[in-house]
Amino acid sequence: MKTALLIIIVLSLQGCLKVEVKSPDSLVADTVQASKDAYQAVSDSIKGNKHSTFTHRHTFTTQDNLDSATNICLSKVKDVATTSIGTDKFDIRETQTKNGTSEGLIYIECKIVVASQK
Repeated sequence: MKTALLIIIVLSLQGCLKVEVKSPDSLVADTVQASKDAYQAVSDSIKGNKHSTFTHRHTFTTQDNLDSATNICLSKVKDVATTSIGTDKFDIRETQTKNGTSEGLIYIECKIVVASQK
């Protein structure tokens, strides 16, 4: 009798309870990016590619705006990578830029991660 009463109470309360799980807005995008990164890592390992990181700091001049300074900085860091690797045949896997101030001068720092043949 107690079991039947307990089942009836649980079934009647079942419609009153609602469980909602919220996920972050970027869950799908983050999952896709992680999958791409994992694929690239495995693919590079199989192909024998080597990952290298290069950085360059470009100080703003009076003629520079943010876009032109970013383009100059990225161009210079690609030149550094080409010189270091010895070829311009590489894949850029990651690009990062950040602004800062040092000794009263505004700069932009560019970083690239490249994959090239060993």
